[in-house]
Amino acid sequence: MLGFKKKDNMKNIKFNIIKVLILVLLTSSCNDVLDETPDNRTTIDSPEKIAELLVGAYPDAAYVSFLEPMSDNAGDKGPSADTGIDFATTLNQRMFFWDDINDIDIDTPTNYWNRAYKAIAQANQALVSIEELGGGAELNHLKGEALICRA
Repeated sequence: MLGFKKKDNMKNIKFNIIKVLILVLLTSSCNDVLDETPDNRTTIDSPEKIAELLVGAYPDAAYVSFLEPMSDNAGDKGPSADTGIDFATTLNQRMFFWDDINDIDIDTPTNYWNRAYKAIAQANQALVSIEELGGGAELNHLKGEALICRA
């Protein structure tokens, strides 16, 4: 009977040691993984990075193709040379009568506004980053450019 209790005590001790080891491994192994940034985000922490951000703060989409038909300069562009389909005239007519166009293709109002708001967001981020760096005279030229881009 005494030998039986010794075996039970040894099993309990081994079981408790295994539980403690598992608990230690679970609580200590995640620190390094959780301290890393999980993606490729850039921390904007210098005037050079703010200047690079402002390069994209200008809309890169054209507005002439949909504003011209809304003015007196509307003209018939005729059918496409490649397909013979008269998409340009249809687009001109829709623009001339101020119809809503929800295409996201190049040279459409939706594409232009999406690009413009993306540029505004970059200018806003530049302004936030300038404030986080404390502002100052050395950042005034970047702040001025960001305000102009946003306007």
